[in-house]
This record gives sequence, structure tokens and C-alpha cells, in this order.
Amino acid sequence: MDVARTKLVSDSDVLAEARRCFLAHGPGVSTEVIAAELDISQPAIFKRFGTKKALMLAALLPPAVPDWVRALEDGPDDRPIVEQLQAVIRQAAVFFAEAVPCLSVIRSSGISKEELLASFEVAPPLVAKRALIAWLLRGVDRGLLRPVDSEAAATMILGALQFRAFFVEITGHTPAGSSDEEYVNHLADLLTHGLGSGGGR
Repeated sequence: MDVARTKLVSDSDVLAEARRCFLAHGPGVSTEVIAAELDISQPAIFKRFGTKKALMLAALLPPAVPDWVRALEDGPDDRPIVEQLQAVIRQAAVFFAEAVPCLSVIRSSGISKEELLASFEVAPPLVAKRALIAWLLRGVDRGLLRPVDSEAAATMILGALQFRAFFVEITGHTPAGSSDEEYVNHLADLLTHGLGSGGGR
């Protein structure tokens, strides 16, 4: 392999190709295949990431705080609550649609749940749930949402999104009846009627 070519391939390039290969072929795909797709040597991959397991985790493990969770820190604001719920649900739905297949590959590789969670200071599901609960409570304080059990509401929202992502992962197709965007809008509408303050916002 060309040494100059290896220098041109960034770590991000390696991780993107590794992610594609792991998702397409499963955890058993050889690092030789990944290296060949990048036109670099297998040792070049190990020099950067150490082991195949480390490469897999770096390529597939979701971030400790996903972008959609970080976005919760900025709201809710004074816009109509249905509009804000749509934005939250849409961002979270995209995240789960990408994360669930990655986590499935990791688990099928034999990596235990305990080893997986050891990669994080706080378990990502707990981080997401806490952030969503805080967002809902701020919505109550601002008169956008009526007082409800915020933990139950957060669990319901996360469950509705994760179920759809797992359904697609297991069956290989989206549930009949609505597109992803329609599902986002339907869910936001249901939540608005269930959680809305009744003040017309």
C-alpha cells in the first residue's frame, strides 16, 4: 500500500468505512476488507485503533451525549409547543434510527452490556431521559405544558421512538401506515393533546 495514501486517509475516513462494513456484513467482517476498501494496509488500521474491538466501538458506539440531547438544553422557548415537540422527536428519531443498528452489531459481536456501559461515565439512556425530563419541566414552568408525571412522559416519548427503530431493525421495513415524517407529526400531535396546557400554544 502507498504510504502517501495512508496519510491521506483520516481517522474519520477509517471510522466511516468501518461503520459501513460492520453494518453491511456484521461484526465478523475482517479488518482486511475494511483496509482494502480504504486502499490502506491492515497494520495501518491497527496502528491507529489497536484492536478490531476498539475499532468497532469507535465506529459504532453512539456519543455519550447525542446532538438531539444537547439541543434540549436550549428549550423549550415561546414557539407553539407542537412545533417544538416535532423538532425534538424528529432529531431523536433520526438518532435512534442510526444508533439501533449499530448497537445490534456491537451486541451480536459478543460484547456484554456491562462492557458497553463501561465506556460511559453515565449510561446514555439515563442522560437522555434526564435531559428530556428537565425539558418537560421547563415547559411546565413556562406554561407550555400542563403538570404531569415528567418521568412517565419522558419514558413514553423515548419508548415510542425506540420501538419504531427496533421494529425496523428486526423486520427490515418501516411500520405500515405512516412515513417517518408522518409518524413524527402524529406523535407530536398526540403528545400536544396529552401534555398541552390548554392555552392554545
